[in-house]
Amino acid sequence: MESPQSADPYAPPQANLELSPDHANLIRRQGKLIVVKRDVPLPERCVKCNRDAQGIRLSPRLFHYHWWLTLAVVVLLLLFWPLALIVALVGRNSARVEFSLCSIHQRRRQVFAALALVFLSLSVVVPWIGFATPAIDHDVTIGLGIMAFLIGLVIAAVRGQPLRITQFKDDRLHLRGTGPEFRESFDAL
Repeated sequence: MESPQSADPYAPPQANLELSPDHANLIRRQGKLIVVKRDVPLPERCVKCNRDAQGIRLSPRLFHYHWWLTLAVVVLLLLFWPLALIVALVGRNSARVEFSLCSIHQRRRQVFAALALVFLSLSVVVPWIGFATPAIDHDVTIGLGIMAFLIGLVIAAVRGQPLRITQFKDDRLHLRGTGPEFRESFDAL
């Protein structure tokens, strides 16, 4: 046991969610989803494989768009994109979700982030090389730049965030993206 003088007086208080008496009421399993009360941190286990996370905690702000809002934004993008941006920003729901990843899944996330960054960088570099070199067809390099940009966006959107909010309901978040081992450690609804 640490002496009182060696303890960090500025350290934030820590609670172990695993020992909480109402743990079963805070986090539940529903099929392939985890239902968690808003602002309740997930246990310090990897959300993908249920291994010990070794202190790697993430707390991103996740966003949820209702399906009709997504459809409205897509239609407005075709008509008038500034209005689509305003509707998307005003109509979204957000929550901060604190979860853990093991070192393997954290590394995988970093690799996909680097890959997305490479494609997004290529979307600028390839057209620039095409315009700097007179022997290369400009239409081809512009097309390759647009394709690299879209591939980078898809990688960032699909692999950028390990968890996604599928539904906000009664101050509860329905999260998709957890592994079966992690889900099975909770009681079903």
